Amino acid sequence: MSLHLVVALDQNLPIQQLSPTRVEAMNTSARRLPAVQVLLYVSFYSIACCATASSPSTSNSSQSPNAPPSASTPALASALSPASGPVAQDCELNTLRLLGWQQAYSPQGYTINTQLPSNCSSATWQALGCLTNLTSLTLTGHLPNLPDAWAANDSFPSLQAMKFSSASLAGTLPSSWAQDMAFPQLQTMDFSMTQLSGSLPAAWGQSGAFQQLNVLHLNHINIAGTIPSAWGEAGSFPALSSLKLGGSFLNGSLLTTWGSSGTLSDLVLLELANSNFSGTLPPEWGASNVFQDLPMLTLTNCSISGTLPESWADPGSFPALTSLTLDLSNLSGTLPPCWGNNGSFPVLDSLALGPLLSPGVAPLAGTLPKAWSSPTAFPMLTSLSITNLSITGTLPDSWAGVEAFPLLTDLTLADLPFQTGRLPTAWANNGSFPVLNSLMIGLSALDSTSLSGSLPTEWGHPDTFESLHYLILGGCFTGPVPASWYQPGAFRALTYLDLSACQLTSTLPISWPPMLLSLDVSSNLFSGVLSPGTSWPSLLQTLDVSYNSFTGALPVGLASMGQLQPLTLSNYSFSGELPAAWGFPGAFEQLS
Repeated sequence: MSLHLVVALDQNLPIQQLSPTRVEAMNTSARRLPAVQVLLYVSFYSIACCATASSPSTSNSSQSPNAPPSASTPALASALSPASGPVAQDCELNTLRLLGWQQAYSPQGYTINTQLPSNCSSATWQALGCLTNLTSLTLTGHLPNLPDAWAANDSFPSLQAMKFSSASLAGTLPSSWAQDMAFPQLQTMDFSMTQLSGSLPAAWGQSGAFQQLNVLHLNHINIAGTIPSAWGEAGSFPALSSLKLGGSFLNGSLLTTWGSSGTLSDLVLLELANSNFSGTLPPEWGASNVFQDLPMLTLTNCSISGTLPESWADPGSFPALTSLTLDLSNLSGTLPPCWGNNGSFPVLDSLALGPLLSPGVAPLAGTLPKAWSSPTAFPMLTSLSITNLSITGTLPDSWAGVEAFPLLTDLTLADLPFQTGRLPTAWANNGSFPVLNSLMIGLSALDSTSLSGSLPTEWGHPDTFESLHYLILGGCFTGPVPASWYQPGAFRALTYLDLSACQLTSTLPISWPPMLLSLDVSSNLFSGVLSPGTSWPSLLQTLDVSYNSFTGALPVGLASMGQLQPLTLSNYSFSGELPAAWGFPGAFEQLS
């Protein structure tokens, strides 16, 4: 039979009056009984791992969860740290019982993924560090502040993942968590989308802290201030591969030392979107020994200004980068032609430049570089998006060269208000854009004044845009839809066609590409009657012909389009009655 030695301390005796010598004497006495299970119970502190009852403790610590242990009571802090051997196991099992988690226990390691019970006391919360076999802790619900006690020696010796994302968690990030031997196995820390505030602890970047940490996600929290310089020193976060700091109130400049040897050199994800960062894009990030393994870099909706660094295109720069998103409203200068040099961005798959959602346009100007379409430029690029920039000039004919953008599937050149000229007929040359799937060109505004002229007849040739599924055009185009666009063989793969707000005239074509699922020709200058003989695509699901100058009777044939869901006929000056066939059984079966 095991003996429980319980040392009860008077509730009225402050901890500060408990001498270190007295506490150490109690510990020494306990150590002399190796076969005895020793439980130290401080009644007013209610340490959960040392409770002799099975019901949760309801008493609260007189100390704030984030307050550091009193410097005058080191022996007491030691006494309250998780023990080893049978005492540690008893602490773990009792804590699990208090929280109703005992079924999860396994001495070989176990995970907890649940909502924190509402009756969890402050003392129980601080005592979670005695869960010695716990490997993963995922909690939701209302959580107390992150306690310093979790960084005590021997706390969470097996914990590899701590995920409190989207929980109701306030307070600050404890600097004490950076002490040596804290969280020795921790690989993932995710506090994203919580109410954490304060600043990033500089101590977290010191050498020796978080030696195994692989994932640190602090995005969409209320953190403010600058990124501590210590986070950019050699030895900081030696194993970190994923860092998210976006959606916060962080400000100041980006650290120029990131990515260099020994400083976040293993990053594979760097996400800094929707924050208050300022300064410029660091040219140092383009050095040949920087970010050797980084495949994704995202900087969106922040106050970064200046030019696109030419050094980022130097040989050896970003050798693993596959996705670069610079959704920045304050960029200036021009698009660097050197970014299209042989050897630049050797594996880049996706490039997005310019603010996607902005009330104005960024001052970055110049023209679309012809050099970007050279045979050796962007050899792996599949997606190119350039939006809301002060780009001038015309769409380059050279971008449709046989060897230009051989793998490009998505091209967006939208809301470039200073770009002029016509849609290039050269883009219809045989072999151009061989795998292009989506093409979006022009302005979304109804009063756009940039691209003009007629729609190119050549774009409707049977051997043009053979892989194109989505075509969205906006500009001051004039004239009718070319007959070649709806002849057999034209746009044979096209499923989505948006020609809205283009100022097109004449009558609506009586046939369309056969694979269309969605057709939008709204807000143009089309007139006449919607011909009853129009050959609508049999698979058409969405049709918008609103805000034109159509007159006459509504076409009976629309009722037989069984797949049609939204049908928009606003501002249609029709005459006569609604077609009787529109009310027959089976008419507009899917119309919503």
